[in-house]
Amino acid sequence: MNPLLIPNTARNASNSADAKFITCYDPSTGSHIATVPADDAYGIGQKIGQAGAAQRHWKTSTFDERRRVLKSIQRWLLDNKDLCARVACRDTGKTSK
Repeated sequence: MNPLLIPNTARNASNSADAKFITCYDPSTGSHIATVPADDAYGIGQKIGQAGAAQRHWKTSTFDERRRVLKSIQRWLLDNKDLCARVACRDTGKTSK
């Protein structure tokens, strides 16, 4: 891996030779989008635990609470549809037309 593609914060935070990173490229141009630290097994387990806790909370929410959350997501998506389309096109290497 090219060390110049590893963010400074990741290089400084990672003293371990075992550190892993995920580098993302635009498939249509090959340009570098970002390099982020990859989670280890412990970090993945933590996130799975957080997701489980969120699901347990969600399943006890009322219809009105769920509707409010989903309406908020819908509003954000509609307000940011151009950005979402650009990101989807960039990530897949597809054109928008």
